[in-house]
Amino acid sequence: MPRSTRVYTLMAVCWLAPAAAFGQANDRNARISAFVTESFGDGGPAPTIGLTAGYPLMAKLRVELDASYVRNLDFGRFFSCPPDRICAAVASFPFALRGEAVSLGGNLVSELPWRARRIRPYVLGGAGVAHIRRTERFESFFFTTRRTLTSTGPLLTAGAGIDFLLGSRVAVGVDVRYRRLLEKDQFQRSDIPPNLDLTRIGSSISYRF
Repeated sequence: MPRSTRVYTLMAVCWLAPAAAFGQANDRNARISAFVTESFGDGGPAPTIGLTAGYPLMAKLRVELDASYVRNLDFGRFFSCPPDRICAAVASFPFALRGEAVSLGGNLVSELPWRARRIRPYVLGGAGVAHIRRTERFESFFFTTRRTLTSTGPLLTAGAGIDFLLGSRVAVGVDVRYRRLLEKDQFQRSDIPPNLDLTRIGSSISYRF
């Protein structure tokens, strides 16, 4: 089975599971969570905010919808002519590459056994879709120009975290998520990776209905 088919099949499962759970879950067990995090990796560190909505499938297992936005990605400075081409020795102009990304996905979250009732470690994995915007900024002595490129592609997520229950409804936690954004290769050059690999680390607050 081609890789793209496997990715989109996983995306369909992760998106349909939350929809099915929504119809079955009782409101007492539903939850929403807000995340304030930092993303490290390609273009990082960069501030990231996220919002999830989770619904139980069974004891210790739930599904969640995960939306996030990462801004101020800084991919560095490059030259208009790639380093492996002849033009690099003749004429090449520097440019800065910045970006931002928004994503929406579905994850399966499994709570791990723990003796303390108010401590809830978990692992998760899932897939979704991400929209990435990159902006090239060319600067010279005489002018400054910008060019914006956008792409939309699959997103893969894997992570873990731990929640600390403050009461029957509120919890705070620490969350780490590795995210691979399968971006379209718009630059076709060896010094700019075609995909984004980001690790999101930060804190969360959750409310259970």
